[in-house]
Amino acid sequence: METNQNYQRRLAQTLVTGLGIEAAMDFARRNDWDGVLAQMCATGAPDGGAEARHANGRLRKRRGTAGSRPGIS
Repeated sequence: METNQNYQRRLAQTLVTGLGIEAAMDFARRNDWDGVLAQMCATGAPDGGAEARHANGRLRKRRGTAGSRPGIS
């Protein structure tokens, strides 16, 4: 029998594939699917990037590094 966590992971993957990460997370939030949302946050960005997200699914703001803005070295 499939565990709830595995089911939530598969559902999260299906939503991200079909809707894209932002729309899938919004859909999960609107439906109070906290477990599915947690699986989306745990797997990170679908392109393999390590986008940091808050528990509510919003992207954390990245802090600038030296040289990331014109005129700053």
